[in-house]
Amino acid sequence: MATAPTLVALPQGVKEKLITQIYTDPGLPKQNPTVPAWQRPTHELSHAQSPQLAKTADFVIIGSGITGLGVAKTLLENSGEDKKVVVLEARTLLDGATSRNAGFLISSSAAVYADMRDAYGEEEARRFVEFCKKNLAGMHSLIDESPQDIQRACERRQVRCVSSFADESALAQRTAKLKRYEDAFPDDKGRYSIVSKADAEKAYDLKGVAGAVSVEGYVCWPYRLLTSVWKELKERYSARLSIETKTPVSCVINSPETQAEYPYIVSTARGIIRTKHVFHCTNALASHLVPQVRGKIYPHRLVMSTLRRGPQVPNEGNKLCWIFYRNRRLEGSNGSYDVGMSWMQQNAATGMLYYGGGAQKMDDMITSDDSKVPTEPENNLAAALPAHFRDRWDGIKVAEKEHTWSGIIGRTPDGMPLVGAVGSSANGQNGEWIAAGFNGYGMSLSLLSGEAIARMALGEGVPDWLPETFHSTPERMSNVARMGPDAAVRALL
Repeated sequence: MATAPTLVALPQGVKEKLITQIYTDPGLPKQNPTVPAWQRPTHELSHAQSPQLAKTADFVIIGSGITGLGVAKTLLENSGEDKKVVVLEARTLLDGATSRNAGFLISSSAAVYADMRDAYGEEEARRFVEFCKKNLAGMHSLIDESPQDIQRACERRQVRCVSSFADESALAQRTAKLKRYEDAFPDDKGRYSIVSKADAEKAYDLKGVAGAVSVEGYVCWPYRLLTSVWKELKERYSARLSIETKTPVSCVINSPETQAEYPYIVSTARGIIRTKHVFHCTNALASHLVPQVRGKIYPHRLVMSTLRRGPQVPNEGNKLCWIFYRNRRLEGSNGSYDVGMSWMQQNAATGMLYYGGGAQKMDDMITSDDSKVPTEPENNLAAALPAHFRDRWDGIKVAEKEHTWSGIIGRTPDGMPLVGAVGSSANGQNGEWIAAGFNGYGMSLSLLSGEAIARMALGEGVPDWLPETFHSTPERMSNVARMGPDAAVRALL
């Protein structure tokens, strides 16, 4: 919400390097990724693999995160009993951004509604809000429909999400935008509370803030939830669903002249599969297999950590989660950029603090490499957390680090995902589909985006609940292309 630095403020050569990185092939997922705390221990399906790869399938899904799960669940529940679904995952099950995030079941829709309305009109802004609500409801349904032991394991809990603002003008802007949102959605009036500076200090122990906004939301353990859903699908549809981990895809070729019934050739490290439909659910890495979206979806590496709480820090994991906003800052001397936002939830059982965001060198941002954690954010996170609070970290300048990892989100120049058919066929007759580019808000966008492309593949057409701003139509692709590389850089800043 704070004002971003302008492009002219970038150090010499940085803008050009960012543009080069944005348009570079992200490649295949690294085979030695950092391990998120969420993945300890790994799930029993982590290394799922059939003795032999199927030669043909009705549907092939590339990627096993929330999006791929949304596709698979919809296909299995709505297609014929003889329809085969194969899920190809380059690494272990659910090893991408889905299991590397903050675990927030919240959306940005209320905060961005006003901007959406100004840019796209009231109808589209409302559709975006309703889509996020429907998607989050779907995530909750996954939990509610799970066995009691899984519900306990995924640790969903309702908390108050406190967003603090270091800058008065940023808080005023957010307050004004929430007022416009509540005017448009009167049923949500009163959900958001504006917290004064004095109350933020007293009630939440915040330091150096102009005030805060709070709202009820949910947090959870995403890896435990979604691996359990995959397990349930595998057990229910054992004859129709194959999950193939450690099976990276090198290319997808449309070759109907060689076999009309299965026109797509999906080449993997374990052989080829011929299929009728291909679903690209690889988010930030989508342009490796779909080069026409290169520059329209690109990777942005972020860092998460688990930090031990100090002796005066209470365990509020059943009560609160946090988002910290501050002025975005660019250090011209070394190209270090602070995105102006960090986030935290606390494990209610252990008290461990899951904290991410902060500053890193621009050279480290645009990459698909999650096999390492850059030195700068790794060091900054442990020092940045105590600085948010007044008394609970008194005398402690650096939190004790337990673990750090990196994750890759998918950015788009216009801030909207790409959902729909790949190529020139708007109605998807070519059988190739994409849902990717969630700009860090996959928990509130991905599941339903996956369902949307599955329903399109089943011949149901574009769902009326899918925002038009998401559509991967040729017109949308042309519009994004016309925005040019500067827009892609601005989306980062």
